[in-house]
Amino acid sequence: MSISAEEALEKLAKGNLEYHYSSSITSDVSKEMMSSVRQGQDPFAVVIACSDSRVVPEKIFNAEIGDIFVIQGAGNLVCDVALGSVEYAITNLGTKLVVVLGHSGCGAIRAALETEGPGRDTITRTVKAAIGGETDRERATKLNMIAGFRNVMSNETFRRMAAEEGVGVVCGYYKVSLGLVDFLSKRSMMRYDPGLDLSAYVELSGGEIPTNI
Repeated sequence: MSISAEEALEKLAKGNLEYHYSSSITSDVSKEMMSSVRQGQDPFAVVIACSDSRVVPEKIFNAEIGDIFVIQGAGNLVCDVALGSVEYAITNLGTKLVVVLGHSGCGAIRAALETEGPGRDTITRTVKAAIGGETDRERATKLNMIAGFRNVMSNETFRRMAAEEGVGVVCGYYKVSLGLVDFLSKRSMMRYDPGLDLSAYVELSGGEIPTNI
């Protein structure tokens, strides 16, 4: 049975600390593990992440095979295809938490910042639309994450499942050099709220995530 969104977030946070401190690292790829997931999957979280080879959600969150429903693409963009995968996980697999995961040193963000005009490729155009005139790389990364966060929150299926099943969404910023994820306030588990002010999170550069967002 799937756990609540709040419990899932705590589990991810705990797993990330284990990864950061290299303690109790999970890497069970035994035949027993393979057999246990043969009949189906029961992921406790959906993670929308970048396809950067340094960003491996199962490792970052010290998770087992079958624990996380991963959706990856350059720039962790929440496009229609990604939203379709989210819909599948929350309606068919009972997953209660969606995470939009950005990361430091993202190439898609760099390309958008270095490109003049709207950009020629789909990813650059989408990122530039999300970040506007921002020139700082970390702030731009967080603006892009928040654009994805809002796309999830605005999805009709997500809104229905949030109201009926307690599904939540949060975004996190993965610091590659530290192996740590800063989650946007754990208190904003944020059922549908299009007016949510996330400016304090964008302004943040390291340190603690404010708890009043």
